[in-house]
Amino acid sequence: MTQERQEQEAPTVWRRVKDSSGLAEPRVLVRAFVGPGELEGAIRFYERAQGRTADARFAFGALRLATVGAFLVIAGTEEDLRPYRATTGTLLVNDVRPYLERLVAGGAEVVHAL
Repeated sequence: MTQERQEQEAPTVWRRVKDSSGLAEPRVLVRAFVGPGELEGAIRFYERAQGRTADARFAFGALRLATVGAFLVIAGTEEDLRPYRATTGTLLVNDVRPYLERLVAGGAEVVHAL
């Protein structure tokens, strides 16, 4: 089975810790974009670079994603990645509502509703 096919057949959501409610502060994730079939290689690269293992994998539409330490690795075609390339960071939080309210009050535009 090809690496790209394995990525496409990956479970919809896998997280080592399934609950973010214990987070005292947001976990800041820097986005790293890769092409189709490159997710597994990128995961191994970021695991070696940081001495940490991937702790989440999930799909978002046509995209396949994984979190490894401080990175959110996002795999997809150039067309599928295009809407997300302007965003360079992601916050993993215990409750999105307070952050969303502050961001909207500060002028942020909601691209995907909760």
